[in-house]
Amino acid sequence: ATHAPHHAPKDWISRFRGQFDEGWDRYREIAFQRQKDRGIIPQDSELTPRPSEIPAWDSLSDDERRLYARMMEIFAAFTAHTDYEIGRVTEEIRQLGIDENTLIFYVVGDNGASGEGGLSGNANGLSYFNGAPETVEMMLKQIDTLGGAKHYNHFPAGWAWAMNTPFKWVKRVASHLGGVRNPLVVSWPRVIKDRGGLREQFHHAVDLGATILDAAGLELPPSVNGAPQRPLDGVSMLYTFDDAKAENRRTRQYFEAFSNRAMYEDGWWAGSREVLPWISKKEPLNLDQSQWELYNLERDFTQARDLASEHPEKLRKLQDLFWIEASLNSVLPLDPGGSARMLEAQALGKTPRARYTYYPGAVGIIESAAPDIKNKSFSIRASITMGTAEDAGVLVALGGRIGGYSLFVRDRHATFWYNFCGMEQTVLRSEERLSLGESEVAVDFEYDGGGNGLGGSLQLFINGSLSAQVRLERTVARIFARETFDIGMDLNSPVGDYESPFPFTGTIHKIDFALKY
Repeated sequence: ATHAPHHAPKDWISRFRGQFDEGWDRYREIAFQRQKDRGIIPQDSELTPRPSEIPAWDSLSDDERRLYARMMEIFAAFTAHTDYEIGRVTEEIRQLGIDENTLIFYVVGDNGASGEGGLSGNANGLSYFNGAPETVEMMLKQIDTLGGAKHYNHFPAGWAWAMNTPFKWVKRVASHLGGVRNPLVVSWPRVIKDRGGLREQFHHAVDLGATILDAAGLELPPSVNGAPQRPLDGVSMLYTFDDAKAENRRTRQYFEAFSNRAMYEDGWWAGSREVLPWISKKEPLNLDQSQWELYNLERDFTQARDLASEHPEKLRKLQDLFWIEASLNSVLPLDPGGSARMLEAQALGKTPRARYTYYPGAVGIIESAAPDIKNKSFSIRASITMGTAEDAGVLVALGGRIGGYSLFVRDRHATFWYNFCGMEQTVLRSEERLSLGESEVAVDFEYDGGGNGLGGSLQLFINGSLSAQVRLERTVARIFARETFDIGMDLNSPVGDYESPFPFTGTIHKIDFALKY
């Protein structure tokens, strides 16, 4: 939770109305002082400056400030509501009488707050993945429904930077603490007596598994169901539970995300930022031109003072260590591809095919396992039987209200609905009505070619006869939605103007896809 989309009940959002009107620059100053006052960060910590790539709050227009403040109110409500729900879980554990000997780890955050909403945020986060940015004017028209089920909303990178106070940068920028550092709250009343105490030892998420095994007195089995197990990289944190000043046992750790990378060893940190988190870069990097920074975290908690020029030998040692760790942990080759890289990873193991046939009951299929109609010509042919004049429903659908396509029958008319990122709706409806008995409903799309996300000609056929046609000026390039591919219904949110799941009440014999690569 607090990962996009940022959703929260309306009454929770209203609790934060007006609390962020001063903007992200001022918020960081307030949060920084609060952290010092509560002893969360060292008193000699320095507040790091705003990156030049993120605009000053005072440079924004009135409309931008109004929209972005609301987006932050929603994120705050999401965070507070998540904490409330965690409280319900812990209260149930207490009611069961097992709280004294229950070990709870609460990792707070999303790798560091996410800047993937870009400089303006969005009402539909998949517009970012598809290279179709939304304007402030477009989003302002939806300001009262942001945070609800109609949207896949995300806040601007400026607020992500502010949420990572006092550190530099945001999620994906693994070269700096703002991209990787999160609070960890640990509760185990029977063992941990230092209620509310702070621990400063350096640890990583991979250490959680080792800590659980250690706490339970278990060893990692050498094999599971005959499969040999790799040794754990994790270092148990159990030694810190009763000794706040215990010497740190996690002495080395590498970090990498989309070619932004860092190496930590014995209190020193070297990092190199290569790409911004809201820009998907596909071309190879020139790593000979990488600019590395160096910090001593034991004396500089926030990475405020770059020591690269003062300690070149230390920097070189950490650089060499990064390449060793990257090689050992299958990080190489470095790839800055961003969203394209993630989508390619989802499709690993899937062999491209020119033809697919589906039958009723195939529902809940993730998009990366469905026929990929993006950036190519395709046809969909549905063989159905209308038993009565009232038969209606979805024949095939992928996605939902933030993007997707659906072929459905209503009032005996066949309709193909193409939803471009929740921003543009193209509706192709048959001129004639479907007759009772068997019919074939077909959709053909002839892609323009020459790149991704371009347009083409869309035609709807009934029993082989052209019934309607329209031009699609642009198409979804990378991902329709975080929803499913379904035959005979639209399982989650609706692609078109119907209520899901809208199951087809006639008979579907089969649905064929033909793709032209």
